[in-house]
Amino acid sequence: MTSTSASACGGSAQGNSSAVPWSSLPDYLLTISYLSLTAPVDRVRFAAVCTAWRAVASPHLPCSGVGRPQGYPLVLRKVIFSEEPTLSSCVVAAITNVHELAFYKVGSPGSGWTIRGLNWNDRLMDIAFCNGELYGITRDIKRLIKYEFGVNQLEELDVNIRSLCMLNNYENGPDEHVRYILELRGNLVMVVSNYTLYNSFTAIEKNNFTVFELVHSHRYSWPKVDNLRDYALFVGPTGSKAVRVPASGLGEMQKNHIYFSHHRCLRRNDKIPNGVKVFLKSLNDDGYRVYYKKDESVMDGVKGIMSTGYYAMGGVHPPMWLFPERCAED
Repeated sequence: MTSTSASACGGSAQGNSSAVPWSSLPDYLLTISYLSLTAPVDRVRFAAVCTAWRAVASPHLPCSGVGRPQGYPLVLRKVIFSEEPTLSSCVVAAITNVHELAFYKVGSPGSGWTIRGLNWNDRLMDIAFCNGELYGITRDIKRLIKYEFGVNQLEELDVNIRSLCMLNNYENGPDEHVRYILELRGNLVMVVSNYTLYNSFTAIEKNNFTVFELVHSHRYSWPKVDNLRDYALFVGPTGSKAVRVPASGLGEMQKNHIYFSHHRCLRRNDKIPNGVKVFLKSLNDDGYRVYYKKDESVMDGVKGIMSTGYYAMGGVHPPMWLFPERCAED
């Protein structure tokens, strides 16, 4: 087994083809590595590597789910944090594989995850903390919702779900595919992805992104954002983040740019998008590759927000953005 890795700030590394497979490392080495991680976010990512690594981490992570029928596994697709995960007041929120909310407080992992679904047969599409408060957008009815945390009679963390507005008050097109939300300069923004296919059975030809900012006066509205200025947005099914790009630059990262990870891994018999280039591949060329493609947004002849897409082929789960320490502050 070989490995490849890449950082959000540019650069890549490739493993040695004779290296021991990660899943075959001895448990004592994995335990030492796991216990050396002090941040909960790093421990969650450790457990997500493979079954063997999760088995080592499982005694230390909340594994039960209050509100989940017995016998159904708890699978998390996206995990976010309300504040620095080393603080005991930090709330961990996640989207499950059946589009529910899962949450727990870092200071009390023994209580396990609490699961909250939605009414009206709706499903979660994305979640984000903004100014310490948790928001979500739904997949079917297309609503903006807010999760208001409190303590129940058992002195356990609980949540009330409040619907804020429908998402029909922003300009959208018939090809709308997926929406992401994240915090940008202290405000909640929504990134809407539209794509065009070769045909209904093949891969993506082009992605177009539109950014909207939530404004609340006497009502909620979503005015369009035409320029990200000195920020770059990283979006994807496993996590999204706004990163400020300094005047001196930050690796290959560019201002006014959206970097996105495609919502699923391409199958080996899928046709890859037109114009993509190879970003990473395994050393033994066993079919595991990551492609990238740059697109330019042009509206009425005016250059807009640029985007670069990354497409993984041969994997099971979509890739995750990893930010070096110099990217941590936005």
